[in-house]
Amino acid sequence: MAPQHSECSRSSAWGKPQKNPDLHALYSFREDHDSRLINKLPLRDVKISGTVFSSRFPHDLMTSFRIDPAAIVHTLGPEGTFSDQAARVFQPLQEQVRYSRTFAEALFQVSANPDAIAVVPIENSVAGTVSQVQDSLVSEDLVILSEVNLPIGYSLLASAELEKIQTLYAHPQALEQSSGFVTRQLPGARPSFTYSNIDSGIRFLEQVENSKDPVAALVPASFALKHPQFLSAADIQDYKNNTTRFLLVQKRGKDRRNDFSKTKTALYVEFQEDRPGLLYRMLSVFNLFGVNLCRLESRPSKTTPWMYVFYVDFYNLPETEACLEVLKTSRFSFKILGSYDVKKYQSFPDFEGEPIDS
Repeated sequence: MAPQHSECSRSSAWGKPQKNPDLHALYSFREDHDSRLINKLPLRDVKISGTVFSSRFPHDLMTSFRIDPAAIVHTLGPEGTFSDQAARVFQPLQEQVRYSRTFAEALFQVSANPDAIAVVPIENSVAGTVSQVQDSLVSEDLVILSEVNLPIGYSLLASAELEKIQTLYAHPQALEQSSGFVTRQLPGARPSFTYSNIDSGIRFLEQVENSKDPVAALVPASFALKHPQFLSAADIQDYKNNTTRFLLVQKRGKDRRNDFSKTKTALYVEFQEDRPGLLYRMLSVFNLFGVNLCRLESRPSKTTPWMYVFYVDFYNLPETEACLEVLKTSRFSFKILGSYDVKKYQSFPDFEGEPIDS
C-alpha cells in the first residue's frame, strides 16, 4: 500500500510534479523532510564541457564511460538512495536525474524511450541477483553500457528500546542483507516494506512525528548520520564487505556494436535442445580459449516450465570474438547483453578512496 501524506511539497521527491494531483500526492513527501534529504552532501565543483556545476557527488567518481551532460537518468528514488548515488557516478547533475518508485518503473522508462538511460542494481554480494532487473535485460531488450560497484552500509534508527519495537520499516533488499541482525536484535518487530531505503527513513520520521508507537528503520549509513538522535546501531549489514553492482542500461539500438576491448562481456544463453552434457559443452568452449568467467547463473526460461537459461559474465580477452564465434556453432542460442568497463570503490558514501579498475 502506498504511503499517505498530509502535505505535498512543491517539487516531488520522486521526480517531476505529476499532472494528476492525486498522483502528485502519491509521489510527494513533506517539505521539511524533502529539504533534509536534498541538502545533505557537501557541494563540490564539477566541470563538464567547460562549465563548472555544483554537485553533491565528487568529480573523481565519473567512470571512463561518458554520457551527454544533458542526458536524463532514471533510477530508484527518492534522492539519496544507493541507486541515486550510483546514478550520480554517471550523471552528477541532480536536476537530470528522475526518480522512480520501483526498479521496474525505471526500466520501463528506458524501454519506452530509446534516448533514456537508467541505473539499476543487478547483484548484491550477499543477497544475490536482483531478478527483476536481470530478467528485464532480456524481456525489454536492454544493453549494458557500464558498471559500478559500491560498498553498502546500513544503520538502524529506533524510537524506543529494541525489544519494544513493533514495526520495522525496510526495503526488501536491506532486510535480506541485514537479516541476521534483525533476527537477533528485533525479534518482535513486524517488517513494513518500503519503496527504497530512503523511503524507510522518511516513513520512520513521519511515524515518530505523528505517533508514539515504537518503530525502527533500516536506512543507509549516510541518512542515519543526519538523524543521530535516533541512531541505535551502525554497520548492521551481516557482512562488512557488502557490495552491490549497479548497471547503466539503455534500449538496444539497431546498429549497436560490441567493443570487446572493454573489461567485461555479459551473455544470455539458451539451449536449443535438452540432453546431458550441454552445460559442460558450453563451459568447454570458454575453457578452450582461456576465458575467465566471473558469473554463471541459471534462471527459469519463462516460456517452458522447468527449462532454464543462463546468464554468463566473463572478462574479455583478445580471443573473445573467436570464442563467441565457436559458441555460435555449438547449438547454443545467445545474446550479448553488453561489453563494458567496471569501476569499483572501497569506501561509501564519502568515497574517500580512489576507484579500483577491474
